[in-house]
Amino acid sequence: MKMYLERISEHFSDDLHKHVFSDGKSNYFITSKRLLKKGCEYEIDLSKATDLSRFSTMFEKGHYFNIDDIRTIATKIKKSFIEFKEVTTKKRTKTFEVFSKTDGSKLAEIKWHPNYRSYALFVTSEWANGFIDTKIFDPKCQREILEFTEKLMEEHKNDTNKAAIHTSKIQKQ
Repeated sequence: MKMYLERISEHFSDDLHKHVFSDGKSNYFITSKRLLKKGCEYEIDLSKATDLSRFSTMFEKGHYFNIDDIRTIATKIKKSFIEFKEVTTKKRTKTFEVFSKTDGSKLAEIKWHPNYRSYALFVTSEWANGFIDTKIFDPKCQREILEFTEKLMEEHKNDTNKAAIHTSKIQKQ
């Protein structure tokens, strides 16, 4: 379940911290000995936590849970500032355009580079009012592009291996 961490009562009782989450409809209170970073979105798996809702008569309405280490049920959702859109082509390899989620501008393309025998990032520069539009990629965006490109290479290798196996079976017949 996707939830936003609203606030943390750091010393709720003894050595417990109360994390207050919201899914937009209800509040969820999760006590834990560990702390999460507030102001972030998390994917929460409540199946591993102890449900204390039936015992919570003295607090405001909500869902109450307890777990020793909240990090075992909470996964921080990465916020991405770029998105990849596949461009339909009739080529054997795929081509993707990289767009900014902030302003929707096209930043680059990821496509097959035959000399490198791998997918590569092609940054697009355009003239705007007499100036070259420079594209800047921070380390987080660079990492996201690298992970996406590595995934494409893995898919390409798997497809190539499947084609080679299929070809060798045909030749044996």
